[in-house]
Amino acid sequence: MYLSVIKILLLLLLLLIYCVRADIEDHSNKLEDVIIREHNALRKSHQGSALKKITNNKYTRNRCKAKVGHPLGYSPPGADPQYGENVYRMIGKNLDYKKVADLVVLAWSKDKSNYKWLSENPESQHLSFTQMIWKDTKKITCAICGQKTKKIEATIICNYLPPGNIKNKYKNNVFQSLGRSTSNYEKSVNEDDYNKYITNSKTKFNKG
Repeated sequence: MYLSVIKILLLLLLLLIYCVRADIEDHSNKLEDVIIREHNALRKSHQGSALKKITNNKYTRNRCKAKVGHPLGYSPPGADPQYGENVYRMIGKNLDYKKVADLVVLAWSKDKSNYKWLSENPESQHLSFTQMIWKDTKKITCAICGQKTKKIEATIICNYLPPGNIKNKYKNNVFQSLGRSTSNYEKSVNEDDYNKYITNSKTKFNKG
């Protein structure tokens, strides 16, 4: 009898896990190009060439979906060392996934104002930004995955090829902005827009 109760509880737990996992929404096809466009606008501002889209993003989608339901710092098994990676999460009641895609690049670059240019090994809070503008990175693929529970959760992953943030290579790969007048990125998405959206939608951002 005791074993039967345990079996029933285990089955209920597995069913609950399945239902949560089945609630994942994959927005990659719609929004990947938006994120890549914002990357390339930022890179242009920081003297970098445009990243080409990796057409097969199965690896990135799988990693994105595997993170849903786990803490942002969770790393799914099978990480491929040939890629660099940026991760982000936004949680709120009424998420606009298009807006998330527009703002994620700004979120990853928010700490650039106190970045020490010409530093060879910056502090960890700058690594999302430096990966985005890393000169020797040539390709990118991104995915957005959502989960609906009491709130809506959006997880964003971008993978980069070849990876950036290589020790003692920063001076040759990370450059200051050419200036606001030449930055389409700064014109299209600004920090006021970012802060206004977070306040109005009562959302929480987490950067990994």
